[in-house]
Amino acid sequence: MDYYAFEAWAEACRNASITFNYLYDTAMRTWDAVCYPARVGRGSVFMVGTRVTCVFDFASNPVQLFTVANVKKGSFKEDFLEMAQRANAVEIAFLNQQKEYERDVLTVYNDDYDAAEAISNPIQIELMGCVSVEQAYRFTKWKLKENRYEVRTITFDAFVDAIACKLGDVVLVQSDITMWGDGGRIEKVSGNVVTLDIPVDSDSTSIMVRDQST
Repeated sequence: MDYYAFEAWAEACRNASITFNYLYDTAMRTWDAVCYPARVGRGSVFMVGTRVTCVFDFASNPVQLFTVANVKKGSFKEDFLEMAQRANAVEIAFLNQQKEYERDVLTVYNDDYDAAEAISNPIQIELMGCVSVEQAYRFTKWKLKENRYEVRTITFDAFVDAIACKLGDVVLVQSDITMWGDGGRIEKVSGNVVTLDIPVDSDSTSIMVRDQST
């Protein structure tokens, strides 16, 4: 097991006051049983070679920068999620501790649900292991924000020696296609003067550098 990954996941759940409370009273496959706490903890468990590891969806700092200098030319692709596929309401089922652990359903709507043009597009989630109304509500708000802000997906290819991140890490991406900043290589550094291989906007106030040694 990748104990460091699971320890980091547990710490993230503790900081977010996320708990898992469930009694397994029926026989099931191990991977099916693991899905219950993984869903409550906003994560996933999977195999990497012969090791069991995990990823989880919490705020974190970027660990790597991809630019036109280390992305294979012509491999960048951008896809947008259709508006009809975005949920504006979440119906979450859980065992309510305040009702003697009876199955309860909580429905939470997006902020713009009351708009005249709003069309009901709910998603249903079974959150076994969650027994708190407050925790269930926070989960629905996170899910709604996920549907609202994940508006695009980008894919690109990079050489193996240019990839220092792993599945689940947050990365920064620069692209000339989408006009996300300017990217290139540093030709030389002399004191406080940095010479780039391309001209940049004079109004630029910051520069990000990828350290080749990390």
